[in-house]
Amino acid sequence: MVGVEIAMTSTTGPRLRVGLFTDSYAPSRNGVAIAVGQLRAHLAAHGHEVVVVAPRGRPTGRFTRREFLMSSVRVRGIHPPVATGLGFRRCARELACMELDLVHVHGFGPVSLLGIHIARRAGVPLVVTWHTDLTGYVRHYRHLAPVLALWAVVVRRVCGRVTPDMPTGTTWRERRATAVCAAILRSASLVIAPSRKTNTRVAPLAGGAPVLTLPTGADPILPATPLPGFRWTRPVILYVGRIAPEKGIDLLLDAFLRLRADLPDATLVLVGDHTCARGLRRRLRMMRGHGVDVVGEIARSAVGGYYAAADIFVFPSTTDTQGLVLHEAAHAGVPLVMVDDELAGDLATGSTILVTTPHSTALAGAMKTMAERSAEPGFARRDGKRYAARFSVERQHEALVAGYFGCVDEQAARA
Repeated sequence: MVGVEIAMTSTTGPRLRVGLFTDSYAPSRNGVAIAVGQLRAHLAAHGHEVVVVAPRGRPTGRFTRREFLMSSVRVRGIHPPVATGLGFRRCARELACMELDLVHVHGFGPVSLLGIHIARRAGVPLVVTWHTDLTGYVRHYRHLAPVLALWAVVVRRVCGRVTPDMPTGTTWRERRATAVCAAILRSASLVIAPSRKTNTRVAPLAGGAPVLTLPTGADPILPATPLPGFRWTRPVILYVGRIAPEKGIDLLLDAFLRLRADLPDATLVLVGDHTCARGLRRRLRMMRGHGVDVVGEIARSAVGGYYAAADIFVFPSTTDTQGLVLHEAAHAGVPLVMVDDELAGDLATGSTILVTTPHSTALAGAMKTMAERSAEPGFARRDGKRYAARFSVERQHEALVAGYFGCVDEQAARA
């Protein structure tokens, strides 16, 4: 496995001009948008000059010195808006005048490819963060096959052709998605993997590019007091995240129905956007009278009350590259039940986490066990809080900036 170790460095010293290129940005509330927003704030607070390039969410763009928000459209099955390419040439011209020291790409979409093009043209280091398991994504959205085929052609023109080794039995969609990812990763000076699970998958695709495992930082979300007008019967089982097929929501709903046979008062609370999955929306409507409460998408600042109200946090996904919400739940002292044993390797072990197989019977059993365990007197929730404190936003960003300087120094030494 390819890996790198980066020491923590002081934030006092040289200042960088950094371009953050992302295909998901505010007002979206997904993990990528949150990570980019936090990183931008950290860099600016420590005196670095930052410019963000991202889709605007509207057909017309908006350029300022610190933000290039590109014209975009909505594509069914893709949660954030997709940049159309209008304004890319102007953006490249204006960024050339800024003389960036480094480009950091977050994603595999049009804006990310623009970032790769600009980094190559300027001869500056390129950092790529693998936020999304694109191969796992295409398994759930087959209607995107024509878009993927077109995108593979564009990526080959920008990054070159890459044909990575693939296991026997993989579909042409998975092969094409993997080739797209490999071509982008091999363009990088440094690849950021937000978990050890992701590092294991990314390293073979990245070729000789160094890979740094660096989870996105998370701090406690306030308020930590229960919600006013609390209306749920216990145990309260919480899910926070996008409500979509690739997130394992059908598995969660199947398991919850089994759980209700043993714990008829159990409540499942779903917090997150549920507008993308038509089939899931129908099923959720049918289950509203059976202990399921769909809160929908809310401001991140309001999520703390839901963590405080929960008895258990459940994470049914096996396609996530990291678990930012797991860190948030751990900060709140909420015990965890999850089905991704690879991702669980990054978490602290102990009585506050149960990892099971991705089957409804097993997941229902794990939720019941954790519900009973958390109701016992003296059940310690401090273990999760101690674990989460290791991955504060400030600490993680300091390590990332150290990586930035390492890339810039290496580039200067080669020049």
